[in-house]
Amino acid sequence: MKMIKDENGFTLIEILIAIVILGIAFMSLANMQISCISGNSNASQLTKAIILAQDKMEEIKSLNPQHPNLADANPSNNSDLRQSTDPEDSDHRESCVEIKGESTQSVPDLHYGSYTRIWNVADNTPLPGRKTVVVIVTWGYGRKSVSVSSVL
Repeated sequence: MKMIKDENGFTLIEILIAIVILGIAFMSLANMQISCISGNSNASQLTKAIILAQDKMEEIKSLNPQHPNLADANPSNNSDLRQSTDPEDSDHRESCVEIKGESTQSVPDLHYGSYTRIWNVADNTPLPGRKTVVVIVTWGYGRKSVSVSSVL
């Protein structure tokens, strides 16, 4: 009689190697998923900041040139309006910003308390009788920022 039988199947070592390979693949997929979620969050924050900057610029464009929000309250920052992101050194600021729906329907307000919106004004720039306005929105711990500028 033959004592050794021909057995088909996987050995324990083969199964362990397969589990290790699958574990590495799933950890890579999990890491990629975390990166995608982080990228989407950053893109969402950037989109909100751009909307806030554009919204404020449109509001400023509709103001009378003598309106207090178009006053050059800090002429020392006129050399580089985009670099004056410190709310204390800016001409004007809003630290808690709201965006409201434009329709008459009941739209919940979106509150973006982590955003700071400032705008700097330079009189008689680039030409006499004109104003250069830069709206800067900052957010996050790294103080990320976007800016929108216009000559009025």
